[in-house]
Amino acid sequence: MGVLRRSAVRFVWATLVCAVTLVVSASACTSGPIADEVTPVRGVTEVRVTSEYSPAVIEVPVGTAVTWVFDDGRDKHDVVGVGWESPKLTEERWSYTFTGAGRFDYLCSLHPGMRGRVVVTSP
Repeated sequence: MGVLRRSAVRFVWATLVCAVTLVVSASACTSGPIADEVTPVRGVTEVRVTSEYSPAVIEVPVGTAVTWVFDDGRDKHDVVGVGWESPKLTEERWSYTFTGAGRFDYLCSLHPGMRGRVVVTSP
């Protein structure tokens, strides 16, 4: 009986380890960086924030203020880039002015699978 019980415990632990590994692997796939193949949407300065950023990638000229419109109504979200971040919001607007050219990736610190990018171009 002791051998049978140890075998059952090992089976349960092995199953749990496999399940955790699968979940971690799946979440890593959905929270990866924005694909370089995604074509930026031009002429848009507002990004809607619900359970995703829409559009996820935009292109604006230097000096443009981009506004994130938080429209979830239930869950808080934020916009976190390197050196800039919004407060955690549910139904408000937040803007940031991009003063230099470059590619600026951002994410929601509460939902790391939510990712976006602002491509800022020189005149």
